Amino acid sequence: KPSIDPATQIELTYVLIPAGATVPDLDIYEELIYDENIEWTGSSSGVVVDFACLTNPYHGLTTIDVGTIGNNDTISFTSASIIDRTDFQNFIFNIRLKALMPSQHRLYIRFYNGTTAVTNEVQSTINKSAITGYQNISLELSSFTWATSSFDTIVFRYNRSGGATTYSGFYLDYIKLQTSVTTVLPINTGIELIGDVTGVGTTG
Repeated sequence: KPSIDPATQIELTYVLIPAGATVPDLDIYEELIYDENIEWTGSSSGVVVDFACLTNPYHGLTTIDVGTIGNNDTISFTSASIIDRTDFQNFIFNIRLKALMPSQHRLYIRFYNGTTAVTNEVQSTINKSAITGYQNISLELSSFTWATSSFDTIVFRYNRSGGATTYSGFYLDYIKLQTSVTTVLPINTGIELIGDVTGVGTTG
């Protein structure tokens, strides 16, 4: 990695881009699940979904238009190959609500290997009153309980425990798995203390 001048620079992080490569190495790595509808295969059950919608994209040209959705309706994404959970730390997606979401309505995420569930369901934290733009939702994979580290399918399940029987829907976009960024704690090797100094904690 390049050297820094501690008198004028503070090192925050670094990534490795191998010679001849156009993307970083595994210091920062993303597995795109949905961006332009050419990544994982999308499907739905109980709800009409347009996986190639050109209206209101968050990133790129297309987005996922989820129509009127009801209790236990699902949107699924399946990879052509098996994914190893240990290669990633976060599951990230972007959602734009079409209308205020009833407080009794929820969106859950679960991972599958084929038709076999390999995790519990985890509820995504959505601001149900934010309807003017996309919300970035990030779930740590460690927040799921894993029966095995291998999976190939991710399922969104809509749940209604009361209130209106259906909801007018939402947009989903730029869905991905991501590794953590290598973080380097700043170290200043040239501290000069002048005058009366009072301090607590540890210095180094």
